[in-house]
Amino acid sequence: MNRVCKCLLVSLLAIPLPVAGYQYVIHRRAAFSAVCETLQSDMPTETTGSSLVGSSAAYKYRAAKMEDGTYTGPVCAMEFRIKKVSSPTGNIKAYLYTEASSEPSVQLTESSPVEASTLSTSYTWVSFEFPGDSVTNAYWAVLRFNNGDATDHIAWSNTDAYWANGDYTSEWGSSWTIGNQRKLTYKIFSP
Repeated sequence: MNRVCKCLLVSLLAIPLPVAGYQYVIHRRAAFSAVCETLQSDMPTETTGSSLVGSSAAYKYRAAKMEDGTYTGPVCAMEFRIKKVSSPTGNIKAYLYTEASSEPSVQLTESSPVEASTLSTSYTWVSFEFPGDSVTNAYWAVLRFNNGDATDHIAWSNTDAYWANGDYTSEWGSSWTIGNQRKLTYKIFSP
């Protein structure tokens, strides 16, 4: 085994493992477990811009409309191509929402949290795990970060493609305002 780098697969937490002579590289997500690896829905992965999450009260929630319509079925995880800006701390969560009047409506499921300080300053696919919920008529993938401000927040990658009513923001996750109308990047996985 290489004495310079010993790689471990650790889902979301960096766990220090003291072994003399080794440096550890912790992967945020190298692979889901075998029971959670079927890609069900995703948005384009080419990114040219950023949509902010948590940069002000009005941007605590950011929602991305699903390009291929609705998702109905079990969801065990989602990935979002995000990065930290400056030094944010606190929990980030992911959600799936239904749709009413062309905007997010009812929250269907909620992920386990991811600590913002563990994110990279470069765009990376970050996994949010769900408690094995089944969802019906999910139209919107949503990220929430409450602890941000104009300096310390999260950036969610988007494409340069204009998409009318394809992106919304909210302070409380209930009353929504049209965002920058770009396609945001995400993936949905099922067992």
